[in-house]
Amino acid sequence: MIWTASEAQEIDRLSTAVHGIPSLDLMDEAGLKAYHFALRQWKPYSHFVVLAGAGNNGGDALVVARYLAEAEFSFEVFDLAADNETPERQEQRLRLEHKGISLKKFTSKSFDHLHGKDLILIDGLLGLGMKGKMRPGLVADCLKAAATLKAKVVIAIDLPSGLDADAWEQDAPPLPATHTITFGEKKPVHVAQPSSRFCGETTRVPLNFSKEAIAKVIGKRRYEFIHTEKAPKLAELWSFLPQDAHKYDRGHVLAIGGSPGKVGAIMMAAQAALKAGAGWVSVAPLSEFLAPAWKREFTYESFALEGEIELKPLEDFIEKRKVKAVLIGPGTMETPLTKVILA
Repeated sequence: MIWTASEAQEIDRLSTAVHGIPSLDLMDEAGLKAYHFALRQWKPYSHFVVLAGAGNNGGDALVVARYLAEAEFSFEVFDLAADNETPERQEQRLRLEHKGISLKKFTSKSFDHLHGKDLILIDGLLGLGMKGKMRPGLVADCLKAAATLKAKVVIAIDLPSGLDADAWEQDAPPLPATHTITFGEKKPVHVAQPSSRFCGETTRVPLNFSKEAIAKVIGKRRYEFIHTEKAPKLAELWSFLPQDAHKYDRGHVLAIGGSPGKVGAIMMAAQAALKAGAGWVSVAPLSEFLAPAWKREFTYESFALEGEIELKPLEDFIEKRKVKAVLIGPGTMETPLTKVILA
């Protein structure tokens, strides 16, 4: 399952406001799990650098710093909250300061002494509330400076700062992560390309959110996000087929597309359908100029050669040839579907 940013925030809010789970308990749990995750990346002589923003994401980072202090790891923590920290984040800061840990303020020279060290950076600056492009300012400057350190390990809490959790096509953040730890469920940014590559390896960990809160929020959906953590092997997909299975058992795919100079797209799509296990692939090219590129693995249909498809021939072909899936579009400049079909 995948949660959007607003769903995750509402689940968090309902868990605390309605179902009585203290917000500080959730933050402590998140920070502890992030700490344990960070330790798995640790090597002798590693030095932790914790970047803590003003929100609850920064609060999680401060919990990580507190556990690092208790275990006497080599670390330092930079506080970018100014005067606008959340109450929960403020409490985590006070707990850390009570242990005698001083939080450093970021300046343009704050990282000068860190160049060349074996670093583990923990990005807790911006959380799920980030929308659109990041504005210039202290946080952006800090992230850009941190990127110059070229740390081998960059751990983002929830997502790399500067990314929108619900967007899959966006510019690279100033500090891409090698690892991301997210809570509850993954967000669209963690699984959709090209944004997911900025998250590095994403690990989902559960938190003690209210089950009732989750059910209420997810139950309001009119859609479902489905993400398969591990794709099944082809042998597993087709293991149910009998020994005498034929092409219709595996499915007939109709691929419609291609135009002069753009034959590769429809051919690659048709070949992919065969490799995925389809029993029969038919190609309906949109131009007779594609004939020299036709491959003998496919059957070719002529009802789309004029560049436009009428409803009746398409319906007849799908019914009589038992088509299970139709692919329309690769290698086309304009839709070949008529207004009747689109309606």
